[in-house]
Amino acid sequence: MGNLAAVLIFTALVLLFVLPAMIAWPFAGPQFGIDLARFEHLRIVGPICAIWLAVFSLPFFLYAKDPGIKGARWINAVREGSTSVLRTVREAAKYRQPMKFLIARMFYADGMAALLALNAVYVALFLEWGLLEMTCMALFASFFAFLGGIFGGWLDTRVGVKAALFIEVIVMIIGFGLQLSVSQDSLLFGVFANYQVWDGLIFQTASDIAYLSMVPVVAVAATASISSSRAMLVTLAPQGRSGEFFGLYAIAGTITVWMGPLLVEVFTNAANSQRIGMASIVMLFAIGLTLLGFVKVEKSEG
Repeated sequence: MGNLAAVLIFTALVLLFVLPAMIAWPFAGPQFGIDLARFEHLRIVGPICAIWLAVFSLPFFLYAKDPGIKGARWINAVREGSTSVLRTVREAAKYRQPMKFLIARMFYADGMAALLALNAVYVALFLEWGLLEMTCMALFASFFAFLGGIFGGWLDTRVGVKAALFIEVIVMIIGFGLQLSVSQDSLLFGVFANYQVWDGLIFQTASDIAYLSMVPVVAVAATASISSSRAMLVTLAPQGRSGEFFGLYAIAGTITVWMGPLLVEVFTNAANSQRIGMASIVMLFAIGLTLLGFVKVEKSEG
């Protein structure tokens, strides 16, 4: 649902500001006095997201039932929660499977985070896409990411969460690899020469269209893997302690988020190639999948 919200916001940005400034459609000019020369169409994204967050979080705070104890002190909650998590970490040997999964997920999730974060930078520099192309790509990706969340849940029930995760990460690697095979001069690492397909406003060449065609594959696989990762943790977490393990899940997904960008920087500088730098992200996926192979799902996934 979050990705569906992104689709609506991106669509509004394109229709209200970008297209009116470029081709005077669907309005004669950018709406609400937005000045593209001062990058106001980009700067307004922050306030839009802040308002969206405030409006749609209100129903939760107003109507969701809190299972906690009313009147409990914050300091006690922090102390008890921290103590519980530290105890779980110290007793990691008792919870080998969920701990092994958290470590595996740390690597493949870092790879995915780097891929998604640096993808826009890559196409801007390597394919020379402009603001409209990248905004349309983000809109396209967000729509398929919405579908990916649904697909991930369906795949979990068909093949099980562990097998689903393997499929999703491998498909993400394949889609990412095909994207990296595209340049302004050729496709599939030089097998086919690039050529102009049409003289439209955006995505004019075969390389542009080929890269864009892999965006749904990566978006669906990435969001599905997020869905399956959460289902995997629910499957592995000891009964009554899922809250603690989701706390560790969140921590493991953030403390090493620097690994992907660092790998890209090191390999880009060493090889003097942006493509090779981005390709190094696959190492994180490979490590994550290898470690995931050692995780045993000991209880029923149903």
